[in-house]
Amino acid sequence: METHYEKLSDDNKCLISGFTCESNTDGLSAKERRKVKKHDKEIEDFLKHEAFNEQNLFLNTTHLLISDKNELVGFVSLCNDSLYLAEDSRNKFKTIYASVPAVKIARLGINSKYHGQGYGEQLLKYSLFKSVQMCDISGVAFITLDCYNHRESYYEKFGFSKTDVQPKERTFDTPISMCKHVFTWLNELSKSNKQ
Repeated sequence: METHYEKLSDDNKCLISGFTCESNTDGLSAKERRKVKKHDKEIEDFLKHEAFNEQNLFLNTTHLLISDKNELVGFVSLCNDSLYLAEDSRNKFKTIYASVPAVKIARLGINSKYHGQGYGEQLLKYSLFKSVQMCDISGVAFITLDCYNHRESYYEKFGFSKTDVQPKERTFDTPISMCKHVFTWLNELSKSNKQ
């Protein structure tokens, strides 16, 4: 299936009304299932009721992944962020600054119909591409995101790791802050493209 990206606008806003990103919750306890469904609903509600207004307020930018059948496959909302680095991380990434610029994946959602088909990875790579484009205008060292327990292993698969700052006490419903160094990711991609 062919896909393309469009920034959320009046012209394509009609595509979001039927969007649903409900996850498969098989194997989860009833409590965990309720939490996952709540989080999926938050993603849907953001896209349907908040994304356009927040974009118009310059708080984030939402990019739609659209199929060749003019169906919404998924979306990602990006905004600016900064990331605190503890001394070990500053040494690892060779920076003297405790706070470095980042692009945040504020929201990411895939239409339930397209789960498990690689579109999440495609949206992550698109976010990297947009972050690299930002480097021509302003500094960007990391891509950040917040996720819940049930999504942590998914992002770890793409090399995201927990940031240096996490809540002292975490419940199932507390987001995990994760990050990935932009140029480490670029190097990984260039190596995989050469193989």
